[in-house]
Amino acid sequence: MYEFADQKKVVYVVFAIILLISALIAPVGIFLPIKAMFITPEAIEIGTSSLSLVTGGIGLALLAGVLIALATMENRLKKYGTALALFVFSIIGLTFSLADYYYITSEKFVYNDSFTLAPETYNWTDFEKVEERVTKDNGVTKVNTISFYSVCQFKLDRSTPFR
Repeated sequence: MYEFADQKKVVYVVFAIILLISALIAPVGIFLPIKAMFITPEAIEIGTSSLSLVTGGIGLALLAGVLIALATMENRLKKYGTALALFVFSIIGLTFSLADYYYITSEKFVYNDSFTLAPETYNWTDFEKVEERVTKDNGVTKVNTISFYSVCQFKLDRSTPFR
């Protein structure tokens, strides 16, 4: 029969494996819908940068590292010190991932850039010009990029569209 401590380590490793697999899937399958839930219903277009998906995946992988550290390290000080450091960095990665978004309404454009926590809101009158670059893919016309020209220029990459 196994000891309780060994069973606890097995549970940590199993959850770590689940988190590592989730690090590949969750940023697109979970983080984007979470962002959409907290954005105003008047939003016409909601999106995020691909860097947001990377930081979310890294955050989940670091969270798996916390569990691996708890399961494999024997020295109590190293175990909890490493786990705490990995946990802090995972929370930072997850926070930056969830805070990276943009959305468009009929009155304004709200943009929260990577590695910032406060969004910037622009009214449509703040822009001199808005350009859409449209492409045809298999007979379907879609917007590839949107460029906003004002005092500061924005260019949003639509490589990970979300509607």
